[in-house]
Amino acid sequence: MKSCYASIDHDVLLKELMQHLDNPKVLGLLWQDVRRTVYADGNYEDVTSGISQGCLLSPVIAAIFLDRLDNGRPFRSSAFAIVLRLH
Repeated sequence: MKSCYASIDHDVLLKELMQHLDNPKVLGLLWQDVRRTVYADGNYEDVTSGISQGCLLSPVIAAIFLDRLDNGRPFRSSAFAIVLRLH
C-alpha cells in the first residue's frame, strides 16, 4: 500500500472526489488534508502526489481513487456515503 498511497496524483484525485461530493466544506477539508507543503533542504515544496498513510480517511480516499481504475465504473459505497454526510 505504501507505493500505492505515494503515487496518487492530487489533481486526478480532486476530480474524482468532485464526482462523489456535493458538499464544498467536506471537499475542502479533504483537499487540505491531501494537499500540503513540506520543508526540505531549506525550501518549501508543494506535495502534488501521495496521501498520508496515518490518516484515518486514507483507505477511503485510496479506494475512491482506485475503484474506477479497477472496475471501470463509478465508486459506490453506502459506508462512504454515511461518512460524507457527517458534517
